[in-house]
Amino acid sequence: MYFSKISTLAALFASAVATPSPAAPPPSSPSAAKEGSQQSCTFDSGVTFTWNIESTAWSQPDYALVGTGSNSFHDMNICKNDAQTRYLYTDGSGNSCYSIYYRLDQ
Repeated sequence: MYFSKISTLAALFASAVATPSPAAPPPSSPSAAKEGSQQSCTFDSGVTFTWNIESTAWSQPDYALVGTGSNSFHDMNICKNDAQTRYLYTDGSGNSCYSIYYRLDQ
């Protein structure tokens, strides 16, 4: 269950952390992660996940609280991950996905 929480949020930021090789390190800055303003996405189930990550989140220490999120079931805290150790998967095109943020229920 913990992995599903990480992978759900990681999927939201997958395009921000794609790299050409599974062995490659994550990028130095998640430019496409939509930091600094409220964002949301709606899953096929109809559940909308809304989050707000601080504009300075990437420069915060690992595991720091950097934002909040919510859906119709939970309010969440969003923390910065240690991306160097959070490789998740490689897609069919050879892009690697890293978890750069994770969420915990409040």
